[in-house]
Amino acid sequence: MTDLFSSGRRTPFGSPRLLCPGWECSVRQRSTGPTFRGWPTRASTNTTWTTAAPSSRRDSLSDCDTSQADDGGPKPNLFVFPYDWRKDNGQNADLLWEYIRCVREFYPDSDVDIVAHSMGSLLSRRYILDNPDDHYVNALITIGGPFLGAPKLLYVLESGDFLDPPISMLPTVNSTFKHLTHSFTGAHQLLPSRKYFELAGEVAAPPYWSRTTAT
Repeated sequence: MTDLFSSGRRTPFGSPRLLCPGWECSVRQRSTGPTFRGWPTRASTNTTWTTAAPSSRRDSLSDCDTSQADDGGPKPNLFVFPYDWRKDNGQNADLLWEYIRCVREFYPDSDVDIVAHSMGSLLSRRYILDNPDDHYVNALITIGGPFLGAPKLLYVLESGDFLDPPISMLPTVNSTFKHLTHSFTGAHQLLPSRKYFELAGEVAAPPYWSRTTAT
């Protein structure tokens, strides 16, 4: 795990932590189906964390619901940021700006520790870089952050083979996903960079990656 942009301050255990998940893992499930929306709201408590459940709205900061905590109920200290991983990281960074403002409605005097996985690492970094003076982040911890790109994306774009069985075994699933992925801005932002291949060398070049040598 890598600790980036840390101020060096140790945050008390009861202060807010925010989980920013990776590509395809950020959909919040409800009885009405999957959604990318939802401000933090009522708390769900286990022995370690008090997790903020998503509300049904996230149209504006006025939809941020702190009523349970305001009435003396448990205050969440673990927040999960749901975002539409198909879209541009810059767009989602703007939504993260609003989401952290909502977290600060619960914790007005605290900065947030972000734990990010995979694409969530790129999104969180984008948010911090876009808001250098008011990001309210104490520490960013990244797990498997593809800062040089993810070569698997080349394979997905070529084959559509990404979803797990049994869904991937259904007819036309891979061909449909291949077609759709070409229009996902977020997916293209995961493509491996030139620097990735400079550092990894020929060993990292997948068999479907065509290389030509100028003579």
